[in-house]
Amino acid sequence: MPSPQTFTAGLVALAGLVTGALGQVSLLSSRQSVQVAESTGVWPWLQYQTEPSFNPPQLSISWNGEILEEGVILLEPRNFDGSKAGKQAGPLIMTSFGDLVWNGPKGNLSGTQEYSNFRIQELNETQYLTYWHGVRQEGLNASTGYGKVSFLDSSYETEFTVCPKLGLATIDGKEHDCEIDYNEQFVTPWGTLLVTAYNLTQVDLTSVNGSANGWVLDSQIHEVDIATSESVWKWSALDHIPLNASGLPLTNGASTPADAWDYVHLDSVSPYGDNLLLNGRHTWEVYAVERPSGEVMWTFNGETGGDWGIIPEESSFRWQYHTRVREIGDDFVIFSMFVNHNYEGANATSGTAPTVGREFHLSLPPTKDMSPLTLNTFNESVSLWSDSFGSMDYVPDVQNTTTRFISYGQLPLLREFKVGPGANVTDLKWEARYGSDNEVVGYRAYKGAWTGLPSAAPKLSVEANGTAFVSWNGATAVTAWKVYQAADRNETALTEIGIAQYRGFETAIDTGATGCFVVEPVLALNTTGVNSTMVCSS
Repeated sequence: MPSPQTFTAGLVALAGLVTGALGQVSLLSSRQSVQVAESTGVWPWLQYQTEPSFNPPQLSISWNGEILEEGVILLEPRNFDGSKAGKQAGPLIMTSFGDLVWNGPKGNLSGTQEYSNFRIQELNETQYLTYWHGVRQEGLNASTGYGKVSFLDSSYETEFTVCPKLGLATIDGKEHDCEIDYNEQFVTPWGTLLVTAYNLTQVDLTSVNGSANGWVLDSQIHEVDIATSESVWKWSALDHIPLNASGLPLTNGASTPADAWDYVHLDSVSPYGDNLLLNGRHTWEVYAVERPSGEVMWTFNGETGGDWGIIPEESSFRWQYHTRVREIGDDFVIFSMFVNHNYEGANATSGTAPTVGREFHLSLPPTKDMSPLTLNTFNESVSLWSDSFGSMDYVPDVQNTTTRFISYGQLPLLREFKVGPGANVTDLKWEARYGSDNEVVGYRAYKGAWTGLPSAAPKLSVEANGTAFVSWNGATAVTAWKVYQAADRNETALTEIGIAQYRGFETAIDTGATGCFVVEPVLALNTTGVNSTMVCSS
């Protein structure tokens, strides 16, 4: 539903429209229109009159009443491990109060076509929605993806599609048209796309008690030209990270492609000034990589400290995701990560600590005399245990913001925290659940400011009694709906009969009449000129 603040502001704006620019136009009664549907074993979902094929999950929300950060929530729920617990998979935009904003393309519930990493990114000073879509391939101890990245503009039209061929060998030997992995697709300030990829490679693994003819999934980073889909820079883990750095046990000595060892598992890459910050989930390490040479500048290990001193146990990390630089100084760096701490069945380190969000301060240059400093750890009194996926973001994405937005991956849970003042002073303001644990999952979720003005026309449905239902998938700035009437569907002359308050994704309007209707959205003090098609009550 719309937030109370938005609802009040909308009434004030609407009053001005009715009494001002629109003269004697009647104010029509309106209400939010949404139904919650349920089925045994399936998380409750939302239904709409105008868009019956849209079935986003109902958000189960807890909120302490504190002011929430402005913005919409972007997520891409999907069923996990053969589960059928979610009604719909694919990218969604929703509000913090559970109202749908945009229902994107749908993933296949069987998992043969998936979407991942749905978020807002900026290219050439223009905002885009970006998402990965493709196929995911499961190995014994890792999953890899092969797909492309789409850039949608504010009208939800695809402006760019990035689909590189990277020359990868795959576990099942199949060739894929596009070879970007689902883990990372980051638009750089200099206008390229950083992506992850995995290449099946034969390696002598006797040094780690594996097969002499062993197989690994070589984690790679590619920098891709967005316009041409060409890889312009490549980084290979096998060239820079020793095999014995891994915390992941081998299976069957990694002697066959089916047993391939994902010894590093790079799951995030992003700029670190002019260089790069890489996250190795299976090595429990973060790497600063010089660009373009590819040399590792420093390594931060979640147990030993790496190039720094020993990490206290309360600051340790294992099996982590989503590492991001937050601030860089001449002699320090601050970055955040989502710390899973868990990987079921991997070894004795799994399950020894709860899943948390964490922020670190590292002094530069690194020295063994200086231990890393934990600035904040985000957790609640009831600990959570998420084996995979997840993210932690600043909202908005600026240094001094006091809001953190965390998604818990294999646990379909979102949380908004307030920070400070002081280290490790955090307050949970809001949380929302969109599925059952380990049945519905989301790779990452984000919150941010987005303005959408769809190119498609609004949808209208009218009942026999004249009640009109209207929606406009993806619109973010509608304040009201102008309603026009015609005697029949062949009539070209339209009569404006009133204006109705916008009530969320779908608004039900009591027109007080029967016949044929057209609606037009109002944005602030301007109408759009984008009318619905004509729909009649009988």
